[in-house]
Amino acid sequence: MQRKRPERCQRCGKRLHQEHVCAAKVCSWIRCFSATKFLLMCLLLLLFVLPVHAKRTKAETTTPAFEPGFEYITYASVVKLEHPLTGLRLHSQEVAYGTGSKQQTVTAVERHLDDDRALWLIKAPQQSGGRFFAESKGMRRVRCGDLIRLEHVVTRTHLHSHRLASPLTGSQEVSAFALSAEGSGDSGDHWQVECISKGAVFWARNETVYLRHVDTETMYLSVLGEQRYHDPLENHAEVVCLERKSIRQPELRAQWVASEGFFHASAAVES
Repeated sequence: MQRKRPERCQRCGKRLHQEHVCAAKVCSWIRCFSATKFLLMCLLLLLFVLPVHAKRTKAETTTPAFEPGFEYITYASVVKLEHPLTGLRLHSQEVAYGTGSKQQTVTAVERHLDDDRALWLIKAPQQSGGRFFAESKGMRRVRCGDLIRLEHVVTRTHLHSHRLASPLTGSQEVSAFALSAEGSGDSGDHWQVECISKGAVFWARNETVYLRHVDTETMYLSVLGEQRYHDPLENHAEVVCLERKSIRQPELRAQWVASEGFFHASAAVES
């Protein structure tokens, strides 16, 4: 009768018994445990640590710190309006268009070219008598949906538009206009502030907005950065009004932000 050979461990070659555990098996368990532990640590990192870090980083980079009361744009603020897509700033100068209205030109310039001629005073609509809505503590905040006027500080003209063709692209012309030396104008000076942030009530500092021209209803203040003037407005970009639905990348070409300026504290209580 053939004698049965004792079973041996396939890992270490030793004879098997009830409590047999070989070094290779122990190493396998350790490797398995280590891999599981590593995967769990990665999972915890993805679920808890990274989202908190990303949220903190986003808050630090996108939410600038303003003094209490200075978080919003108010009437009587003097601002420089920047076009985020191109980095250009709204500008005007004592140079008239050679075509169209022949009124004062409005352009957009690089930051290194901007000066006092890039400053605009935020005013109430013409029908209100132009009053600034002074409050007991500070000035009234500009609400989303408000009609405003933008007065060019240096020349006392208003940002204006009408259904005339712009000189470079034939789009709707934007000019700086005043009926008198005192800076009076007409309804073509009215712009509606349309806030982009969902649920926004007031125009917040460093928040982008659309400026819709009220008289021509569906036209928005825009910059065609690739269209540049020559002498005497060397390298100035054309500023026009465009329909939102016809603008390529409308969410960018028609956006504006009050990047710099002289700001007032908003009223603690507004009527």
